Amino acid sequence: MDTTLEYEMATDALAVLTAAGKGDTPLAARARELQAKYQTTATSTGFGVADLVRLSNGEKPAKKTDGGQKATGSSKRGGATDKQRDFAKSLMNDRDFGSLFYTHPLLHEAGTRLQGDGPIDWQTCSELISVLKETAYRADYVPKAQRSTTTTSPRAPREVRVEEGIYLLGDDYVKVVHNQDHTRLYSKVWDGECWDYEQGRNLIYKLTPEMALTAEDAHEFGDLYGECCFCGLALTDERSISAGYGPTCASKHGLPWG
Repeated sequence: MDTTLEYEMATDALAVLTAAGKGDTPLAARARELQAKYQTTATSTGFGVADLVRLSNGEKPAKKTDGGQKATGSSKRGGATDKQRDFAKSLMNDRDFGSLFYTHPLLHEAGTRLQGDGPIDWQTCSELISVLKETAYRADYVPKAQRSTTTTSPRAPREVRVEEGIYLLGDDYVKVVHNQDHTRLYSKVWDGECWDYEQGRNLIYKLTPEMALTAEDAHEFGDLYGECCFCGLALTDERSISAGYGPTCASKHGLPWG
């Protein structure tokens, strides 16, 4: 964890709390302790900025296990990855990011730093993404699938050229499935939280077999959302996390495994 970032975040948190008339709360006292701690030390362990975020949300900070390893939820990776940073930025553009100033002031501060390409640790970025996914869209938000992204003919041929599966159309993940009667295929698009039929209903006509999801695409999806794009199950096994999908889906969709 970047101790300079820890110190600055504690300082900013204290300023926000003081401005809100909460300078004498336990959270403000903890921020002062962290401010003093990171002003005099070059390394940090245990209680950190992610725990300050949890406290600001009324949650308990993560604790260490008896073996000395950090408990689940603690940052193990240091700074946020490029994919995390890009995904968080896209969510801030689509969601009502400004509302976090009142509901999650520390995450709003972290997001503001991120917008300016400033530093952010892996755990704080992960929590920012989680909160943003639960935040309402901006009033002027237009779904990505409805945005104009092509300069080719504006009228796609009304024929289905693909089979069941998942495809990558530009930046959109599109799932093609059969209806209940197994009489026709239709498409749904991943909106960042679920497969949405309304947004993806006509995308099937734009798909070609060459757009079928590759192993690399499936891995990127699992890395971003923590679940298999094919079956929707959470990735918990170490090998599945590494691949982005499990052995069953690998066999079913002809993807490499092991």
